[in-house]
Amino acid sequence: MQACMWLAGVSITNGEDELLNSLVEQESPESKLQTSVVLGGCITIGAVVVASLLGQDPWGGLSLSTSTLSAAGMGLVVALPMAALRIWSWTPTAARAIPALQDVHDGQLELHKPWLASMDRSQVFTLMALEVLPLTMLLFPAGQAGIMAAVAMYGQLLNGSSLDAPSHESYLTLLALVLTALVSGMGRAMELSVSEEEYELVQTAARSADRYYRTVAADMHTSPAEASRAAEAFRFVAQAWVQTKGEASLLAGVITVVDVLVLGALWHGTSNLAAPAAVALAINAVDYWHLHSAVLRKEAKVAGRTGSGSGGN
Repeated sequence: MQACMWLAGVSITNGEDELLNSLVEQESPESKLQTSVVLGGCITIGAVVVASLLGQDPWGGLSLSTSTLSAAGMGLVVALPMAALRIWSWTPTAARAIPALQDVHDGQLELHKPWLASMDRSQVFTLMALEVLPLTMLLFPAGQAGIMAAVAMYGQLLNGSSLDAPSHESYLTLLALVLTALVSGMGRAMELSVSEEEYELVQTAARSADRYYRTVAADMHTSPAEASRAAEAFRFVAQAWVQTKGEASLLAGVITVVDVLVLGALWHGTSNLAAPAAVALAINAVDYWHLHSAVLRKEAKVAGRTGSGSGGN
């Protein structure tokens, strides 16, 4: 039990990250939204500049037209089964079927908790839209154009022939989408993976387990055999913790790869960014709803303990 409690706190032992999270958590919801507007605006401007320089429509086909409404409707049709699957992923049944899902959600909660603290539902969904929409623009019109241009350039340097020809265009488009999905998946996996500092801390603790439990045994008049078993149990728990974090990281990466592939295929199929944007908003709304609900439950528990403590005084 002591080992499990210690390992549960390993992920927040980085002092700088903990200080940053604390500062963000203490900010007002309005201040967090202002920060999100600035960050989203910077991403949007960057995406527009990159796409424009590469001769692509930076808005991915978006316009005030019936075609955009049709694409958004198509996106909502695709979003329904994806959102239903995402809702299922938050159920106890899904956690029993795929144990790593719970670790993925715990990792998401740790990342988003400072931003969602003290917010109401409308503020949370505004924050979500300010994150999702600029990133969708960055991934597809700008990101796809950049990757296709880079691949075409290197192909010409290596082969002496251009990959911009119509016969190569479909392969180039597919390659760009796959690379975008893989890079996005790697980024998400790295967010939830064991950091170098965490890994070193766990390994150092595992190596020192024998000495620690022998010292504890001497103080508590415990036999050396019991101390040895306790040290071995700690090493087993530490190894299981690292493995569990790795499985959660891999699963999060796979989910992201699949999401990006679906969104990209929908964008290419409709030639309008409204379709993938609708899907991205729907599936992220499910995640943010559950993450915010978890934050609200924790805030209610803290308020309850504070209230009972004040009442006792």
